[in-house]
Amino acid sequence: MMRMLLIMIVLGLFGVGSVPSHAFTECTQGADVISPGGHWPNPRNTAHFGTQKWEFDWRVGQDEGLEISNVRYTRDLSQPNKLVIKRASFPFVPVHYPQPAPQCGAFPHGFSDTIGTLRIVEPICSAHVPTTPCNEPDRPIACQPLTRAISVCPNGAPLCSGVCEGTQVDVSPPIEDGVGETVSGAADADIVLTVNFRYGGYQFIQRWRFRDDGTLIPSLRLGGIHDCQWHNHQIYWRLNFQLADTPNESVQECGSGACPDVGTNGWIPVTGCGVGATRSASWRIVDAGAAGRAVVVQRGPNDGGDPSTFCEGTSTECEARGDA
Repeated sequence: MMRMLLIMIVLGLFGVGSVPSHAFTECTQGADVISPGGHWPNPRNTAHFGTQKWEFDWRVGQDEGLEISNVRYTRDLSQPNKLVIKRASFPFVPVHYPQPAPQCGAFPHGFSDTIGTLRIVEPICSAHVPTTPCNEPDRPIACQPLTRAISVCPNGAPLCSGVCEGTQVDVSPPIEDGVGETVSGAADADIVLTVNFRYGGYQFIQRWRFRDDGTLIPSLRLGGIHDCQWHNHQIYWRLNFQLADTPNESVQECGSGACPDVGTNGWIPVTGCGVGATRSASWRIVDAGAAGRAVVVQRGPNDGGDPSTFCEGTSTECEARGDA
């Protein structure tokens, strides 16, 4: 079993002054990232650091990278948790070239990378769980495609060449911008899964952030230098929501993004594959067999934004609403 378990005592900063905080961190490496993968609540987290309202499995798939499954959530720990997501991943990174790029081995329209085929060779710091190695103190070195290696981690945190599972908080909004993240074992601390893939000169950072309030934030960032002409990357999510053991679901859309979480006001059915083009739009998944519960999907702050800022923070938010 290729795991490193670290129960760490650090100094967490929360507004004025500082308080000691415990945190849970575990690094899973080698073949263990594929099978058996991992499970939360983690049985080795005997101190119950971080939120215990979520339950899920994770693994690194051969084609889809870091995927989660059997995701359940409860707002009240005295009540059973309830199914939210059957399986979720964000496996595809289509690459578009404006002209033929034979030196890149691509057709004029580009090609699709499958995340799972990339090698887990780039270490990440398994304490602060950075969104990209370029956030490390030795950023100029970490971003060089021929060097890549992280030589210094914050506070001497160990490196993880696999999947890092840890508890932390983000003390400077917006969430998932890679700044202000501090390890924490508070009862409402986030659970964060992180893995770093590499293809050529690129590094791909996949993350899943589970928050105590029922919000789930998946994100994928890429950066580096690859010897190809100008091109665009696009990320596709694959989210299989399921609110009941026997699904009877429908998808709804809110063009303004300001519709109530429950009830019918402002929500319209989504038919076929079409979705709204407005950046304010949000979506909701409801199930006739799960009355009073819903999953609301909101755009991340940089979804569909300026391509020049693409790598700075592409994410989306899913929140379990109602009595889940």
